[in-house]
Parts: sequence; C-alpha cells; structure tokens
Amino acid sequence: MTNDQVGIVAIGRNEGERLCRCIESMVGRAAVVVYVDSGSDDGSVDMARSKGVVVHELDMSKPFCAARARHEGFEKMLELQPDLQYVMFVDGDCEIVDGWLTHAARELDERSEVAVVCGRRRERYPQKTVYNRICDLEWDTPIGEANSCGGDAMMRIAAYQQVGGFDPTVPAGEEPQLCHRLRAAGWKVHRIDAEMTLHDAAMTKLGQFWRREVRTGYSGLDVQLRFGMDDFRRINRSARMWTTHWLWTGLITALIVGCIGWFGRNPATGLIAAAVVIGLMLAVYGLQIIRIARYGLSRGLSLGQALAYGMLMMVGKWAQVRGQHRYLRDQRNQRGAQLVEYKRTGKGDQDLAADRAGYPPRPWLKEQSWWAIAVYRYGRRVDRMPDGLLKKIRLKWYWLKYRIVETLTGIMLPKEAQIGPGLRIYHFGNIIIHPATKIGARCVLRHGVTIGNRVPDGPVPTVGDDVEFGAYAQVFGDIHIGDGAKIGAMSVVLCDVPAGATAVGVPARIVSDASQQVTSEVDVSQEQV
Repeated sequence: MTNDQVGIVAIGRNEGERLCRCIESMVGRAAVVVYVDSGSDDGSVDMARSKGVVVHELDMSKPFCAARARHEGFEKMLELQPDLQYVMFVDGDCEIVDGWLTHAARELDERSEVAVVCGRRRERYPQKTVYNRICDLEWDTPIGEANSCGGDAMMRIAAYQQVGGFDPTVPAGEEPQLCHRLRAAGWKVHRIDAEMTLHDAAMTKLGQFWRREVRTGYSGLDVQLRFGMDDFRRINRSARMWTTHWLWTGLITALIVGCIGWFGRNPATGLIAAAVVIGLMLAVYGLQIIRIARYGLSRGLSLGQALAYGMLMMVGKWAQVRGQHRYLRDQRNQRGAQLVEYKRTGKGDQDLAADRAGYPPRPWLKEQSWWAIAVYRYGRRVDRMPDGLLKKIRLKWYWLKYRIVETLTGIMLPKEAQIGPGLRIYHFGNIIIHPATKIGARCVLRHGVTIGNRVPDGPVPTVGDDVEFGAYAQVFGDIHIGDGAKIGAMSVVLCDVPAGATAVGVPARIVSDASQQVTSEVDVSQEQV
C-alpha cells in the first residue's frame, strides 16, 4: 500500500545489508523514497539505485553530520514531490515495520496540533550483546506527549518548514534540538503505542559503547550551551557529579582526614580514617550500580544483564565527561562542534574486517603480510582522530609498529596511501606503495610489487577495484589501472590499463583476457624503462 501524502528520507553510510533491509521495507510504501549517502564505499549507492530509490550523495568536502544529511534529503524529496504533507525520517540501519506509515499518517491527520509522531523502535538482536540490550531499553520511551523523538519519526512538513528544519551545525542531538524549536513554536511531539522500526545497533565491543557515550557527553553539552536546552542539563550534571566531583570530593576528604591524623601525632589513625573515607566512596558507587541494576531488573533484564547494565551506565558517565571536556577544548580552540562517531562505519574497522575476510583463521600467526595491513588500518584510524594528546601518543605508537613491521616483512604500506577494503597480500617482501597512491577495493598484491612515481615528486598511479598484481609487477607514473585489470608477473607498466584487461611484459603491452592477443602496445622504449 502506498501512502501518497508521505515521503521517506533515509540516511546512511556503509550500512551494507542493513541498508538493503531498510530500503526493502520502504519501496512501494510512500510517494517518494530518498536515500542520502554520506561517502559510502561499500556499494551502498549502487545497491540503492538498483532498488529504485532516489539517491542523493552528500558533498563530503563539507562537514558531515546526520542533521545535514536529513535536511538535504528533505529538500530533495520536496523537489521531486512538492505537494507532500508528511515526511518519515529513518536511519539506514533501521527497517520500517509494516503498517507504521499508515498508522503515523492517520495520527497526524487526526491531531492537528502534533508535529512529530514516533513509535516503538526495537533492536533486531537485543540478546546478542548487553550493549544491544541497553539500546533496546533506551528506545522504549513512555507513551504520550514527549519532549523529543529519535532518528526515526514522521513529521508534519508544514511544521518542519516553519522552524527551519534540522540545523546542520548540530553534529549530534539534532532531533531533540529540532523538537525543542517545534515545542517553542506551539507544536507537540507524540509517542504512540505502535511498532515503528527495527534497529540494528551491531554494537559488540566496549569501545563502541564508550565512543557512543563520549558522543552523548559532547553533543549534550553542545546543545545545552548553544541552545539553552535544560533537558540535557540534568544529564550533563549527573555525569560530572558521579565522576570528577565524586573523585575529587572523596580524595580531598581522605587527604584532609589523613593529614589531621598524621599531624595529630597519630599517623595510624589518620591512615585508617583516610581508608574508611575511600571505602565509603566506593560503597556509594556500588550502591548506585545496584540501584541502576534494580531498574534494569524491573525492565526485564536478567540478573547478570542488570548488573552489567548498572556498571556500564556508571562507566558511561566517565565517557560522557570525556566528551564534555573534548567539546570545551574545541570551543577554546575556536573549532565548531565536531561529529563524534562510534560505529566506525566509514574507513576503519569495517575495512579491516573486509581485509580479514580474505585471510585464513589466525592470520597473525600464519601470514606476515597481515601485520602490515593491520598496522596500516590502525594508522588510518589514528589520522581520523581529533587533535590532542591521545592522538599524538597513538601516532608515536603507530610509527614504532610501522617501522618494526616494515623491517620484518619488507612491506612499505604507509598510512597516507588510500586503499579500499578487502586488500589481500600474498607472501611478503619488497612491496613498496607510494604514500600518494590510491588503490580501490578488493585488490591483490604479491611479493616484489612496486607502485610509485617515475621521477621524484612526480604523479603516481591510481588503481581501480578488483585489480590483481603478479609478483614483482612494477607500475609507475600518472596512469590509471581500470577495474578488474590484471598486471602480469615482472611486468613494467607505464600506461593506462583498461578495465578488465591484462598488462604483461617489459615494457608492458595490453592483451585481451579471452584471446591473449595483443590489442595495443605501449610506445615506450627499453631505454626509457
């Protein structure tokens, strides 16, 4: 069933199979579906187009955030269908539940004072990890009038336009900030008792949870200070109270008590009193964990999950304070509010996972080339970190690992090179990749391969996807190697290689894959080589 007055805007980046499920849940159910892509390199754009949705690709030379993606998608949607009444915003890792669009549109039809309608977002795999379970608890908000919505919600287009839509300067927390302006303009936000979306957090590691809470602290302080949103004041104050305030209050009290005993000529009593103070501090922390765990039990968590929930919530407060400090540092340095990501869906862990898929189990023990790839991906992640002391320390650690691995394996794979996911290196030794090189996805290198310039500081090759290099292949200069090309062993390539072709010889000549007959020859002399 198509909802003729509803358009859908989905946003995503490198969501893979999750985006596929998202699009399949939308196609044919609204007047227009717009997918906004934020620099994916996993084939998301081609997949979305193949399913018949309109794709809008963000200009990634400008600062990226979800608010900007949603707003540009909204404008694209109205450009295509200017007479729509409602817009459904959805994240690319979510699926819209059958019947939700009709239910939400009916609610907006019947309640003219409501600008935003949201329902129950559920985790697809809540039992997979405790982090997913925590997300599922967060999505289960009270039914009735609400202060804000999440990333999935249906909005009245007239109300959205009245307040100017999402603010692209807000890197996170854009939905509460928009709802804050809507409520100030007299509109209401309503949470109804209906299934809305299935979400796949895919949160499997403590580091992801930590970064998510850092983002909460960063964006929470941003919207509180910039827009005067008291909704976040309590959250930010609670984070500081249970971390820095708790720590310094307890330590200073213990120090004072210890000093009184020491200078009162009874050092043992002072030390005991200080230990008692520290013990009370820890006891208060433990009681808070138990209190949160009891709440988790009341929401259906098992005892183990509830205790983990309590501990993670307290650990998360330290991460939130870390985010607040990062925000204040950015403001001191006169930097605008920055995006803090926790999924690493762009370059980073996902690329490393794609590389890992091409290797046998336990590659650290079986393939020395894996050492070089792992260090390369680590360096890329470090480069994307915000400036600061932690980044400087990790850069030093990267260079130490890089030099050790380069010496042991003979593989020169600098982090400045741009290499797509799915890299496979067979064997090791004498592999040199110029720092300015660009290599596509799923490429194969073998020992002795060199990719670089012909003259000092000269241009270097650009390599497409699915390219395979034979042993000791040499590729030099301002040339392009097309998708699916093959470079023969010990070949010297100094000209463009078309997609799907094979280059062999010294100097290399281009042959067809099927007949292996010469189709063109490079006009390069042996002396030039």
